Amino acid sequence: VINSTTFWEAMCTDRLIVFVDLGYIGRNPALEARFRQRCRVVTAHYDERNLPRVDGSELAAAVVGGADRADPSAYRQLFLAD
Repeated sequence: VINSTTFWEAMCTDRLIVFVDLGYIGRNPALEARFRQRCRVVTAHYDERNLPRVDGSELAAAVVGGADRADPSAYRQLFLAD
């Protein structure tokens, strides 16, 4: 969940983050580019029973594509700056 402490602690690590966007919480448009630099975003779609579904190939590409490490310095500065 994007508004949890655990999520923001993860943003401060150098680990890959795949964010599944369920469409519940909006993000600040001014920070969207920075967010997408740090996270790989996969958008969920809802089926006829209103259950979230994610395209498996899109999720796989987000998990295995690109670098395994990220630069968390912008988020560390945001939370740890004097």
